[in-house]
Amino acid sequence: MREDFLQKIELIKMRANKVLADKILLRKIALVASAVLVVVLLIVFIATSDMTQDKQSMAHSEQSHQTQDTHSSQDFTQEQMKEQNLTEQDSQQDFAQSPQNLQPSEQDFASSSQVPQALQNPQSPLDTPKSIGTNAQNPQNSQYSALNTQEARGDTSTKYDEVKVSASQAQGLGIKDIPIQNPSITRGVPFNALIDFDDKESATQSSTFDVVVVGISMREGEAINEGDEICEINSNELNNSYFELENARNRYRVAQEVAQKDKGLYESGVISQREYQTSYLASRELYLKLSQLENSFKLFGIDPKNPKGKSGFRVVASSSGILSVAPKTTGEKIPAFTPYVRISKSSDLLARIKIPASISDYVVPGSKVYSEQGQYVGDISTVSVVIDKTNNSITAIAKLQKGVFRVGEVADIYIEGKQPKGTFALPSDAIIKNGKDNLIFIKTQEGYIPRVVNIVEKRSKSFVIDSSGFRGDEKVASGSLIALKGLINNVGIGGHSH
Repeated sequence: MREDFLQKIELIKMRANKVLADKILLRKIALVASAVLVVVLLIVFIATSDMTQDKQSMAHSEQSHQTQDTHSSQDFTQEQMKEQNLTEQDSQQDFAQSPQNLQPSEQDFASSSQVPQALQNPQSPLDTPKSIGTNAQNPQNSQYSALNTQEARGDTSTKYDEVKVSASQAQGLGIKDIPIQNPSITRGVPFNALIDFDDKESATQSSTFDVVVVGISMREGEAINEGDEICEINSNELNNSYFELENARNRYRVAQEVAQKDKGLYESGVISQREYQTSYLASRELYLKLSQLENSFKLFGIDPKNPKGKSGFRVVASSSGILSVAPKTTGEKIPAFTPYVRISKSSDLLARIKIPASISDYVVPGSKVYSEQGQYVGDISTVSVVIDKTNNSITAIAKLQKGVFRVGEVADIYIEGKQPKGTFALPSDAIIKNGKDNLIFIKTQEGYIPRVVNIVEKRSKSFVIDSSGFRGDEKVASGSLIALKGLINNVGIGGHSH
């Protein structure tokens, strides 16, 4: 019993010692945490005080600078006022000492008559380019109406001066002058056009199955009369149709004879009306079958009354005109439902033009069409509203009124697209980029004046610019504008820039 009691006492002492050790450890941890927090707060306080001192010093320095600037400006103003007062005093003394200069003498009038006219008249067109802006009222002596600097610039805030270049120098640099308004510039971009006869007055002939050409009598482009033989074709289907045609003819001939006899017997009272009607309906049914076969041969262009030729079935002209489409060689296979004969009743030509969908909005009915040489050849009559998904294009039809074209020819033609009002169209080689400015060079008496323009629209080979500030009769430089750009940027001789 005693030993158990002693063991319990020892166990209680051990637990008490453990609890005491835990309390001491917690106190140490709390002391360390408090010390760390104090250090952090001290660092933050020091950093904040440093920043406040820096701000105060910066504000003080700025205030001192402003004070110095104010004093210096005041001193400069006082010096200017002193100089101005001294100048006025000197001028007054000179004026007081020279009263005789107020009235000109007769010698002065006499000597003034000997001054050259170009110096007497401030409106003379012989002034330097910088004074042209005030004397452009006498254009007779200038090929370009004495183009003045400000008018050429169109903006008094322009930062470019005139570039003095002679005509021979410009030609040597590869520069040529073009009018700012020129139909050859606005004619647009070239398109491939297939030349063909007008379809509104033409007749076509095709087959509902494949055929082979076995003979040729006439070729494309020849004048033809109705009934003339064009070629001969053949196929198994044509032979079968021909046998059906002959069979239907024979059966119809017999049925027609029977119907005629029954009609006589019915009128004589030998047979009844029903028997006569049966024979009559049978003959009419065979007639319809025969008409169907004959129309099929007519669709092929074959005369059903005389279909056979030397080697096949004769294809004859269904009307008179010009043979615009015809087989080219013997042995040629013609697919089903493909027109192999077309006869145009007039020689009117049209151009089928494929236009990319991206620029289709610029082509409208009535747009003028030009040849590759810039000659007017016709107008756009219709523009399709359906896009061809195979090449993402639309088809425009132009009626050709002038020019020399051949059917089947693929020609390069130009379409004059619609142009916004208040704009000019210039070729791409008449505009050059200089920094952020789009420049053109307007022709003057002694060279070119750069002009900043606003580009309204960019096209394939041209630019549409705002026409504000232009007269419309100016000439602009085109070609190798890089040389003029170098001159205005002081890369070369004769350039000037601010």
